[in-house]
Amino acid sequence: LTQFFYGDVANRQIRVTKERYGSVPRAYVIDLEDKLITPEAQRLMIARTPPQVVRRIRGADHMVQFSKPREFADNLIEIGGLFESFGQEGKP
Repeated sequence: LTQFFYGDVANRQIRVTKERYGSVPRAYVIDLEDKLITPEAQRLMIARTPPQVVRRIRGADHMVQFSKPREFADNLIEIGGLFESFGQEGKP
């Protein structure tokens, strides 16, 4: 991350605790036609750190925001609505 941040920000350590893990909701947008990250690798990432929401955008390539921008944006808006109450009720 230091390539993106400079000075004090680059030197800060990220502290992830078991108690706080999951305090920020996660979503995963998957495309099984991705040629860079295989479907098996995507499923493994999802299984290892389960998000609250998984969405599939068919026919997108690895850069979903460029290959299917409308579908990606629509999904982000919908996911944002689901996560709006996260933390208040505990689940999206």
